[in-house]
Amino acid sequence: MAAAISLLIGYQDAVHAGNDVPPLTPAQQSLLKGTLERELAPLVKGARVFEGQSKDFPLKVSVSPDRRITLELGAEAGPHAEEELEDYQTRLYNRVMFNADKLGEGSNVDFLYGGRTIEYYSKRQPPQQEQDSSKPSREANQAEAVMVSPSHGYYYHHTLLKWTTQRPERNGIIEDFLTPAYARELAFWLSRRSGVETVIPRSYSDEVHEESAHAWSAMGARYHLKRVLPDNQEIWNSDSSKVNGLVEYRQDIKSRPLLANYINAAAAIHLHTNATDDDPAANGTRVIYHTGRIPDEQLANSVVCSMGEIIRATESYASFRVPAKAAFRSDLAENALANMPSVLVEMGFHTNVGDAAALKDAVFRTASMKGVEKGYRLFTEGKKCEPFTLTKVVDDPVPLGTFIPVDAHYEGNPEFEATLVTEYVECPDDMQCWTAEIPFDKRPSPVRFFIDCGSSPAPREHRMQVKIIDTDNVDTGWEPYTVSCPGNRDRNARSAFNERTYVAPVGDLIGIP
Repeated sequence: MAAAISLLIGYQDAVHAGNDVPPLTPAQQSLLKGTLERELAPLVKGARVFEGQSKDFPLKVSVSPDRRITLELGAEAGPHAEEELEDYQTRLYNRVMFNADKLGEGSNVDFLYGGRTIEYYSKRQPPQQEQDSSKPSREANQAEAVMVSPSHGYYYHHTLLKWTTQRPERNGIIEDFLTPAYARELAFWLSRRSGVETVIPRSYSDEVHEESAHAWSAMGARYHLKRVLPDNQEIWNSDSSKVNGLVEYRQDIKSRPLLANYINAAAAIHLHTNATDDDPAANGTRVIYHTGRIPDEQLANSVVCSMGEIIRATESYASFRVPAKAAFRSDLAENALANMPSVLVEMGFHTNVGDAAALKDAVFRTASMKGVEKGYRLFTEGKKCEPFTLTKVVDDPVPLGTFIPVDAHYEGNPEFEATLVTEYVECPDDMQCWTAEIPFDKRPSPVRFFIDCGSSPAPREHRMQVKIIDTDNVDTGWEPYTVSCPGNRDRNARSAFNERTYVAPVGDLIGIP
């Protein structure tokens, strides 16, 4: 005889458990500081990052117990601390994090120029745009639109006098051309699961952009926005007085958050792939928010947590590196200029062979973007991202005839439809046992199912285990439980139970609507 199982509805409030990051010991601080000074020195000496740079950066490194790492690059670089330095700082940042992560996750990096942050020099304060009646008003159902920005694309370099991509090819990937597929994937899941519209600042058209002779889909956001918003030069032609080789590169970066501000987006999500030719072993996902912004931090941590959950639930990527927490930086214009919660998502390192293979895989693309969507949704619902686990599995002391009710209490945020799976740990010799799988729609904790004790006259205990798997293949893991069958159960009670619902023959699955 086998167990028979069914589902009922139950309730339980979710509980969130925080993760504390231990501080660095003095010895660890000293070790990390020395390592960084040694490894960053070749990246500083002779580096010429902005036009007119004549001196090396006077790099100074400090490491605090709370894992905050500060790189002082000197006051002379401060006036140039804009997009030209963003990429260079990212190179330094990735080298720092590669080493800091060896001492545990949770480190963050600050860049200073003569003791001041980048904001002091660049005046990057999110513009508070006045409502202009001449601009097209947004419909009521567009109020919660999310801007999803696929990074980069072709731009015109005014010194080289040619059109070029913003990122080079590595491991068969040009970031500029990979991220639009991720943006489209994320837009799909935001529509299906969060019920929100998305605005994407780049074109998906295969028509030719005449000036460059490249497809519109390959162009940076700046050029698409120039075409669709020709009268809004403040979005796509910012800093037009600072004409140098990278002027349109800078304008492209800024056009994305400026568009988000213009449409009054509920959130801005910038999709990138990461790179560091200095450390090809560097790998994994990163989610970055602007220093000091609490809503942005909450969104970023919700996104990175949900990405980790769903990516690791995908069999091929069970060991893919996703940190426990988001990171903050104050030097990224995409986040700094946005008026709304804004996060920059680095899906993986295209300079890492393993990550590059994942980034080109549609399975990884779907899993990672489902994670971003779920993180956004939990953030908007005010829910914490927490592990999907079974906290306890207990049988009800008041059976229904031969049926023993069992309640599986869970925590977390499963995506429904889910499946409850239960099986015997040890199968008695006189029984036929198998694994039972029952799909069920959205139900709060606990989930109730039934074990059929059958007509055995003698009491016995059944050692079993159960887990729940959601539609994204995230599962709770097995939780053991024991069912005590007293024997000699009154069969009349079973008949009364049958009157309320369909019951299959003994040993089969029971379905309760």
